[in-house]
Amino acid sequence: MSNPSTCSSSIDDAVSSTQNHLNQAPLILQYQELNDHYNLCRARHIVLLSCSSSIDDAVSSTQNHLNQARLILQYQELNDHYDLCRAHHIVLLSEAEYLRHENAELYLANAKLLKLLSSQASFHNLLLSSSYPTEAIVKKRTNDGTS
Repeated sequence: MSNPSTCSSSIDDAVSSTQNHLNQAPLILQYQELNDHYNLCRARHIVLLSCSSSIDDAVSSTQNHLNQARLILQYQELNDHYDLCRAHHIVLLSEAEYLRHENAELYLANAKLLKLLSSQASFHNLLLSSSYPTEAIVKKRTNDGTS
């Protein structure tokens, strides 16, 4: 149903999506490091309540970094999903166009068949309604010996 160029673009889109996932690996590592740092700061915060203001600042800063890293990852996932949906949409559009074309051809073929059937039926009705002897009468006359 789909032509080779559509398949090629789907493959290219899949390769591009894979490359995007590979590009995310460093961000995931950075996110994990920031998360570890956050957990360490949080543990220090519990132990060192006397230095609460500096620990709170560090925790707040780490939380901001974690939120930014999470938002970046979510954006990249949404972007990858959009690219995949767009590629699928393009394939579906080409298949829909192919089906429209095939439907038009079938419509024309159906019209030709209806015309042929109606002309044959009209011809058959003409023969039945005419004054010419039917095949049964001709056979009877032939069997009786009268022609």
